[in-house]
Amino acid sequence: MRARRQSPSSLGTRNKVGFLGGFMNLGGNIGGIPVPVVVGAIVQLTHSTFLALMFFAAAGVGLLVCSCIIDYEKEILV
Repeated sequence: MRARRQSPSSLGTRNKVGFLGGFMNLGGNIGGIPVPVVVGAIVQLTHSTFLALMFFAAAGVGLLVCSCIIDYEKEILV
């Protein structure tokens, strides 16, 4: 399998790329809402920023795993 650099938006059909990009943006914004609350709770409960930094590291690993399982060869019919 040849690796190609593509954005997830290029997986959609031509007339639905805007919808797919907007939906991805919506998901990112909704996902960003609880982060300050979670980090504040971690720091307040532990009185340390170490676990808050580990939370961000775990989120980064999760992003890496999710990005690696995207099949860039297949178009999504939205």
